[in-house]
Amino acid sequence: MANYELFNDEVVTVPILTQDAGGDVVPAPAGDTFTVASSSPSLGVAVTALASGAPALVLTPLVQASPGISVTISDSKGLKVATQIVDIVADMSPTNIVLDIADATKVSQPVPTAPGP
Repeated sequence: MANYELFNDEVVTVPILTQDAGGDVVPAPAGDTFTVASSSPSLGVAVTALASGAPALVLTPLVQASPGISVTISDSKGLKVATQIVDIVADMSPTNIVLDIADATKVSQPVPTAPGP
Protein backbone atom coordinates (compact mmCIF):
# COMPACT_ATOMS: atom_id res chain seq x y z
CA MET A 1 0.00 0.00 0.00
CA ALA A 2 1.45 3.34 -1.06
CA ASN A 3 1.33 6.39 1.16
CA TYR A 4 -1.34 8.90 0.18
CA GLU A 5 0.11 12.38 -0.40
CA LEU A 6 -2.34 14.95 0.98
CA PHE A 7 -1.65 18.50 -0.15
CA ASN A 8 -1.55 20.89 2.79
CA ASP A 9 -3.96 23.28 1.04
CA GLU A 10 -6.77 20.75 0.44
CA VAL A 11 -9.41 18.92 2.45
CA VAL A 12 -10.13 15.53 0.90
CA THR A 13 -13.28 13.41 1.20
CA VAL A 14 -12.85 9.70 0.43
CA PRO A 15 -15.81 7.29 0.11
CA ILE A 16 -15.67 4.34 2.53
CA LEU A 17 -16.47 1.05 0.79
CA THR A 18 -16.91 -2.51 2.04
CA GLN A 19 -15.90 -5.70 0.24
CA ASP A 20 -16.88 -9.34 0.41
CA ALA A 21 -14.38 -12.21 0.73
CA GLY A 22 -13.89 -12.19 -3.07
CA GLY A 23 -12.90 -8.52 -3.09
CA ASP A 24 -16.14 -7.31 -4.67
CA VAL A 25 -17.62 -4.04 -3.38
CA VAL A 26 -20.83 -4.74 -1.45
CA PRO A 27 -23.14 -2.61 0.70
CA ALA A 28 -22.12 -2.17 4.33
CA PRO A 29 -24.10 -4.27 6.83
CA ALA A 30 -27.38 -2.67 7.91
CA GLY A 31 -26.92 -0.32 10.84
CA ASP A 32 -23.14 -0.27 10.51
CA THR A 33 -21.34 2.85 11.73
CA PHE A 34 -17.75 3.80 11.00
CA THR A 35 -15.14 5.49 13.17
CA VAL A 36 -11.74 6.88 12.28
CA ALA A 37 -8.57 7.68 14.21
CA SER A 38 -5.37 9.49 13.28
CA SER A 39 -1.99 8.65 14.81
CA SER A 40 -1.08 12.36 14.81
CA PRO A 41 -2.74 15.64 15.82
CA SER A 42 -1.29 17.02 12.56
CA LEU A 43 -4.12 15.41 10.60
CA GLY A 44 -7.79 15.98 11.34
CA VAL A 45 -10.00 13.01 10.48
CA ALA A 46 -13.77 12.55 10.57
CA VAL A 47 -16.48 10.32 9.15
CA THR A 48 -19.26 12.04 7.23
CA ALA A 49 -22.07 11.04 4.89
CA LEU A 50 -22.04 11.78 1.17
CA ALA A 51 -25.15 13.17 -0.53
CA SER A 52 -26.07 9.55 -1.35
CA GLY A 53 -25.93 8.68 2.35
CA ALA A 54 -22.82 6.54 1.90
CA PRO A 55 -20.08 6.97 4.52
CA ALA A 56 -16.92 8.90 3.73
CA LEU A 57 -13.64 9.78 5.38
CA VAL A 58 -12.64 13.46 5.62
CA LEU A 59 -8.92 14.28 5.82
CA THR A 60 -7.95 17.79 6.96
CA PRO A 61 -4.26 18.76 7.16
CA LEU A 62 -3.52 20.88 10.24
CA VAL A 63 0.19 21.53 9.56
CA GLN A 64 2.33 22.38 6.53
CA ALA A 65 4.10 19.01 6.36
CA SER A 66 4.04 15.74 8.27
CA PRO A 67 4.94 12.30 6.91
CA GLY A 68 3.85 8.84 7.97
CA ILE A 69 0.50 9.50 9.66
CA SER A 70 -1.53 6.33 10.20
CA VAL A 71 -5.29 6.62 9.63
CA THR A 72 -7.40 3.73 10.91
CA ILE A 73 -11.04 3.16 9.91
CA SER A 74 -13.12 0.68 11.90
CA ASP A 75 -16.80 -0.14 12.16
CA SER A 76 -19.44 -1.33 14.62
CA LYS A 77 -20.00 -4.72 12.92
CA GLY A 78 -16.47 -6.10 13.30
CA LEU A 79 -15.28 -5.85 9.70
CA LYS A 80 -11.53 -5.98 9.09
CA VAL A 81 -9.98 -2.61 10.00
CA ALA A 82 -8.60 -0.47 7.16
CA THR A 83 -5.38 1.49 7.59
CA GLN A 84 -3.94 4.14 5.28
CA ILE A 85 -0.66 6.00 5.70
CA VAL A 86 -0.96 9.71 4.85
CA ASP A 87 1.86 12.16 4.17
CA ILE A 88 0.96 15.85 4.43
CA VAL A 89 2.98 17.62 1.73
CA ALA A 90 3.26 21.06 0.15
CA ASP A 91 1.23 21.54 -3.02
CA MET A 92 3.92 22.13 -5.63
CA SER A 93 1.47 22.43 -8.54
CA PRO A 94 2.13 25.52 -10.68
CA THR A 95 -0.48 28.24 -10.22
CA ASN A 96 0.86 31.28 -12.10
CA ILE A 97 3.60 32.53 -14.42
CA VAL A 98 6.46 34.74 -13.19
CA LEU A 99 9.55 36.16 -14.88
CA ASP A 100 13.04 35.57 -13.46
CA ILE A 101 14.35 39.09 -14.23
CA ALA A 102 17.34 38.66 -11.89
CA ASP A 103 18.69 35.85 -14.08
CA ALA A 104 17.97 37.46 -17.46
CA THR A 105 20.76 37.33 -20.03
CA LYS A 106 21.76 40.36 -22.13
CA VAL A 107 23.31 40.77 -25.56
CA SER A 108 24.14 44.06 -27.25
CA GLN A 109 22.51 45.34 -30.44
CA PRO A 110 22.77 48.53 -32.46
CA VAL A 111 20.54 51.37 -31.29
CA PRO A 112 17.27 51.22 -33.25
CA THR A 113 16.74 54.03 -35.76
CA ALA A 114 13.02 54.43 -35.11
CA PRO A 115 12.34 57.25 -32.61
CA GLY A 116 9.41 55.51 -30.89
CA PRO A 117 5.64 56.10 -30.87
